[in-house]
Amino acid sequence: ASAPWPNWPTSWLLAQLAVNVGPAFFALALTTPLLQRWFAASADARARDPYFLYAASNVGSFVALLGYPLFLEMHWPLREQASLWRAAFFAMPGFVLACGALVKRGSIAPSSIASPPATIVEWPRRLRWAWFAAAPSSLLLGVTTFITTDVASMPLLWVGPLALYLLTFVLVFARRQFVSVSWLSRALPIGALALAFQMCAGLSEPAWLVLGLHLAVFLLAALLGHARLAADRPAPEQLTEFYLWMSLGGVLGGLFNSLLAPLLFRTVAEYPLALLAACWLRLGAESHATPANARRPPASELLWPTLLAVLTGALAAWLPKNSALPAQAQTLVIFGAPLLLCFLLVDTPRRFALGLGAVFLGATFYTGGFGRTLHVERNFFGVTRMTLSPNGEARQIVHGRTIHGRQFLDPARAAEPLTF
Repeated sequence: ASAPWPNWPTSWLLAQLAVNVGPAFFALALTTPLLQRWFAASADARARDPYFLYAASNVGSFVALLGYPLFLEMHWPLREQASLWRAAFFAMPGFVLACGALVKRGSIAPSSIASPPATIVEWPRRLRWAWFAAAPSSLLLGVTTFITTDVASMPLLWVGPLALYLLTFVLVFARRQFVSVSWLSRALPIGALALAFQMCAGLSEPAWLVLGLHLAVFLLAALLGHARLAADRPAPEQLTEFYLWMSLGGVLGGLFNSLLAPLLFRTVAEYPLALLAACWLRLGAESHATPANARRPPASELLWPTLLAVLTGALAAWLPKNSALPAQAQTLVIFGAPLLLCFLLVDTPRRFALGLGAVFLGATFYTGGFGRTLHVERNFFGVTRMTLSPNGEARQIVHGRTIHGRQFLDPARAAEPLTF
């Protein structure tokens, strides 16, 4: 039998998730803002800032994410697991109703302190909440796709980025702050430049170092986005609206990667785009700019990025064909010099993000170790390229950093087996 919706399996997968998982997930997700809103209306001294409960919620998600494959799945068969989930799901409303009963009976008395009138949340602030949540969400999917195709193909490798994503919520919404937005704003550009060099140059060894670099930069970027989100949290009266816009931003970031990006891009371009968006969230000199400086003409904003794109593209297209330098030295010249120039823009997050994007754009002219790209296709399973080998003797099928097929151009050797 033919597969359902063979032309776009994403639609089929979304429909299955919506029917089989959607209602339960929706019901469970609603409990977090509901319980926090009840707690905010209580007389507890901590109720003035109930957002630490969101950190506790993500601690539970973090423990469950790691505990399921490492403990639960190893000790119980699927039938017993289903019974456990069913019992827990039906018990959960009982605990929620018990919390409501405590409020109603006065065990948790309403606060006797008059609350100040709720401030009106303006639309720019709502959109800012969505933006702070969308960038880390998109980056989560981007880094997961990249490391599972270009770095290593390992079972449960996707757990690492998701665990770090949950951990960032725990850190930024905790009552005690462990990281500051200003420190993250200074650290992220350094990591982003190192990551851009690795991605543009196509470096893949040692795999543990490349994987660690991607996860470290993702952690910095997600922490920055979520820290700015937590720093801008409103009074408890707007708690539910805050979570609504934060959730909407996370959904939009995920939909961009899973639905729009495969239609818009032939490569995993959404990953560097999400990295640029995270760099744009930094605090820099432009945050304190005077109105005159804030109205800088667009032409001056685009001058440096344009020069960086031209420089990177020219070096990438010319140097490999006309230089006797070793490959490692060539990549240092092609990408190292533009990225160092990009660092000069670090005090202005907007210009730095545009400059970094310009280097990524210029890097598309670099053929890399797989040779010149002849054809690119992207489908539900990833990006596949057909390349001409560097010595010009064969065509290759490349998926990520793996060569899945090679054939000699010489008709006399075309049937000679070369790879699996």
